[in-house]
Amino acid sequence: MVLDRPFADSFLVINHGGHGGIWRAYINGLVQLNLPLNCDDQLENSLMVQDAGLGKVQVIPRLTDKAAMESFMSSVNELCRNPIYEKKAKAFAATCTGLEHNGNSAVLLILNKLYLRMLSLRQQQEQHESV
Repeated sequence: MVLDRPFADSFLVINHGGHGGIWRAYINGLVQLNLPLNCDDQLENSLMVQDAGLGKVQVIPRLTDKAAMESFMSSVNELCRNPIYEKKAKAFAATCTGLEHNGNSAVLLILNKLYLRMLSLRQQQEQHESV
């Protein structure tokens, strides 16, 4: 698909956490740095990505804020240097094979799948901690 061409040579997707950008990153197995612009679905989507270990969320109040930009660059460096993010993104992409983006229904299916995976990981962690 034409929309996937920019992703072919990419490693990291930086987006606002909307359904479209997250969908493209998922199906192409790319690590994400999400910068939500609102506290509605963008933030919720972004937090699911982060909780599943597929990327990070960064809230930047102003692009001119030096501390925020340093934190942003630190996140970019961590996502690019830590191979666990890429490994998880590729593994998650494999579970999305064959899904078509038919508007929001496919995106919601992916987000639901991600949410269930996140819950499973939390349950495994809780079981491990209780042993």
